[in-house]
Amino acid sequence: MAIKRFKVEKLIRDYLPDIMRNKGILVHERVMEQEEFIAKLKDKLQEEAAEVKHAKNVNELTEELADMLEVIHSLSKATGIPLERLEKARYAKKQEKGGFDRKIYNSYVDVEETNPSIEYFLKKGEHYPLMESLLTQEI
Repeated sequence: MAIKRFKVEKLIRDYLPDIMRNKGILVHERVMEQEEFIAKLKDKLQEEAAEVKHAKNVNELTEELADMLEVIHSLSKATGIPLERLEKARYAKKQEKGGFDRKIYNSYVDVEETNPSIEYFLKKGEHYPLMESLLTQEI
Protein backbone atom coordinates (compact mmCIF):
# COMPACT_ATOMS: atom_id res chain seq x y z
CA MET A 1 0.00 0.00 0.00
CA ALA A 2 1.40 3.39 -1.01
CA ILE A 3 1.45 6.29 1.42
CA LYS A 4 1.37 9.88 0.24
CA ARG A 5 2.95 12.56 2.43
CA PHE A 6 1.45 16.06 2.43
CA LYS A 7 3.33 19.10 3.71
CA VAL A 8 1.37 21.08 6.29
CA GLU A 9 3.99 23.26 8.03
CA LYS A 10 1.60 25.42 10.04
CA LEU A 11 0.06 25.93 13.44
CA ILE A 12 -3.06 23.82 13.89
CA ARG A 13 -5.82 23.73 16.47
CA ASP A 14 -5.30 21.65 19.62
CA TYR A 15 -7.71 18.81 18.83
CA LEU A 16 -6.75 18.33 15.17
CA PRO A 17 -3.97 15.75 15.72
CA ASP A 18 -6.42 13.44 17.53
CA ILE A 19 -9.18 14.11 15.00
CA MET A 20 -6.81 13.20 12.14
CA ARG A 21 -5.48 10.12 13.97
CA ASN A 22 -9.06 8.92 14.45
CA LYS A 23 -9.39 9.09 10.66
CA GLY A 24 -6.31 6.89 10.19
CA ILE A 25 -3.94 9.74 9.35
CA LEU A 26 -0.39 9.59 10.72
CA VAL A 27 0.37 13.04 12.15
CA HIS A 28 3.90 14.34 12.70
CA GLU A 29 3.57 17.25 15.11
CA ARG A 30 5.65 18.93 17.79
CA VAL A 31 5.11 21.49 20.53
CA MET A 32 6.72 24.84 19.75
CA GLU A 33 8.70 27.13 22.01
CA GLN A 34 6.97 30.41 22.87
CA GLU A 35 8.88 32.62 20.42
CA GLU A 36 8.15 30.33 17.47
CA PHE A 37 4.54 29.95 18.64
CA ILE A 38 4.02 33.72 18.55
CA ALA A 39 5.56 33.90 15.06
CA LYS A 40 3.30 31.07 13.84
CA LEU A 41 0.24 32.78 15.36
CA LYS A 42 1.10 35.86 13.30
CA ASP A 43 1.38 33.66 10.21
CA LYS A 44 -1.96 32.07 11.11
CA LEU A 45 -3.56 35.51 11.37
CA GLN A 46 -2.47 36.24 7.78
CA GLU A 47 -3.76 32.84 6.66
CA GLU A 48 -7.14 33.46 8.27
CA ALA A 49 -7.32 36.99 6.82
CA ALA A 50 -6.84 35.52 3.35
CA GLU A 51 -9.65 33.05 4.05
CA VAL A 52 -11.90 35.92 5.18
CA LYS A 53 -11.13 37.66 1.89
CA HIS A 54 -12.19 34.59 -0.10
CA ALA A 55 -15.32 33.74 1.92
CA LYS A 56 -18.24 33.39 -0.49
CA ASN A 57 -21.24 33.73 1.81
CA VAL A 58 -22.33 34.78 5.30
CA ASN A 59 -21.73 31.32 6.79
CA GLU A 60 -18.18 31.09 5.43
CA LEU A 61 -17.48 34.67 6.50
CA THR A 62 -18.78 33.92 10.00
CA GLU A 63 -16.53 30.86 10.30
CA GLU A 64 -13.44 32.68 9.02
CA LEU A 65 -14.00 35.73 11.24
CA ALA A 66 -14.42 33.37 14.21
CA ASP A 67 -11.10 31.74 13.27
CA MET A 68 -9.43 35.16 13.15
CA LEU A 69 -10.89 36.03 16.52
CA GLU A 70 -9.56 32.76 17.98
CA VAL A 71 -6.09 33.58 16.67
CA ILE A 72 -6.30 37.10 18.12
CA HIS A 73 -7.33 35.66 21.49
CA SER A 74 -4.42 33.18 21.38
CA LEU A 75 -1.93 35.85 20.31
CA SER A 76 -3.18 38.14 23.06
CA LYS A 77 -2.69 35.40 25.65
CA ALA A 78 0.71 34.31 24.26
CA THR A 79 2.11 37.85 24.31
CA GLY A 80 0.60 38.80 27.66
CA ILE A 81 -1.48 41.58 26.12
CA PRO A 82 -4.89 41.46 27.81
CA LEU A 83 -7.91 41.64 25.51
CA GLU A 84 -9.06 44.65 27.53
CA ARG A 85 -5.88 46.47 26.49
CA LEU A 86 -6.57 45.63 22.84
CA GLU A 87 -10.10 46.93 23.17
CA LYS A 88 -8.86 50.16 24.79
CA ALA A 89 -6.32 50.62 21.99
CA ARG A 90 -9.00 49.92 19.37
CA TYR A 91 -11.36 52.42 20.97
CA ALA A 92 -8.66 55.10 21.32
CA LYS A 93 -7.67 54.73 17.67
CA LYS A 94 -11.33 54.93 16.65
CA GLN A 95 -11.76 58.11 18.69
CA GLU A 96 -8.62 59.65 17.14
CA LYS A 97 -8.92 58.51 13.52
CA GLY A 98 -12.43 57.14 13.22
CA GLY A 99 -13.66 53.69 12.32
CA PHE A 100 -14.80 52.38 8.95
CA ASP A 101 -18.49 53.24 9.22
CA ARG A 102 -18.36 55.84 6.43
CA LYS A 103 -16.89 53.34 3.92
CA ILE A 104 -14.20 55.76 2.68
CA TYR A 105 -11.83 54.44 -0.01
CA ASN A 106 -8.66 56.48 -0.69
CA SER A 107 -7.36 56.02 -4.24
CA TYR A 108 -4.20 58.09 -3.89
CA VAL A 109 -2.76 61.22 -2.29
CA ASP A 110 -0.71 64.09 -3.71
CA VAL A 111 2.00 65.38 -1.36
CA GLU A 112 4.26 68.33 -2.09
CA GLU A 113 7.97 67.54 -1.75
CA THR A 114 8.33 70.19 0.98
CA ASN A 115 5.51 68.75 3.09
CA PRO A 116 7.00 66.93 6.13
CA SER A 117 4.38 64.18 5.68
CA ILE A 118 6.13 63.03 2.50
CA GLU A 119 8.67 61.16 4.65
CA TYR A 120 5.94 58.89 5.98
CA PHE A 121 4.89 57.83 2.49
CA LEU A 122 8.46 57.47 1.22
CA LYS A 123 9.46 55.27 4.19
CA LYS A 124 6.44 53.03 3.63
CA GLY A 125 6.94 52.59 -0.10
CA GLU A 126 5.85 48.96 0.01
CA HIS A 127 2.43 50.13 1.25
CA TYR A 128 2.30 53.42 -0.65
CA PRO A 129 4.22 53.05 -3.91
CA LEU A 130 5.07 56.27 -5.73
CA MET A 131 2.81 56.49 -8.77
CA GLU A 132 4.34 59.53 -10.44
CA SER A 133 5.78 62.94 -9.75
CA LEU A 134 3.62 65.89 -10.73
CA LEU A 135 4.51 69.49 -11.35
CA THR A 136 3.05 71.84 -8.74
CA GLN A 137 0.76 73.59 -11.23
CA GLU A 138 -0.82 70.24 -12.21
CA ILE A 139 -2.13 69.57 -8.70
